[in-house]
Amino acid sequence: ILPSCSEGMPTSVLNVVGNGGLIPILTDSASIGIRKNTIKIEKEDIKSINKAVKESQEINMAALKKMSCELLLKLQEEYSIECFSKNMTENLKDIISQNDL
Repeated sequence: ILPSCSEGMPTSVLNVVGNGGLIPILTDSASIGIRKNTIKIEKEDIKSINKAVKESQEINMAALKKMSCELLLKLQEEYSIECFSKNMTENLKDIISQNDL
């Protein structure tokens, strides 16, 4: 559960999804590139947090397992060390080519 009002790309969420298979319960302020298969906290208040937690408790085990697997696949595709390395290499090449002008 991350009821943040200002968290930019919370790596803690990526870690618990990638290493534990947990389903995040997040606000939109937790600027993370995964929204499908997460549980949304509508507003940063107690009522919305309680509603999201209750919603999470109503999901059956098969659906939770499916959500967890899909999130893990998404993380492996977009947040792996290989993906990071590829993006970093491309960005560095762009920076170097701009400095060659």
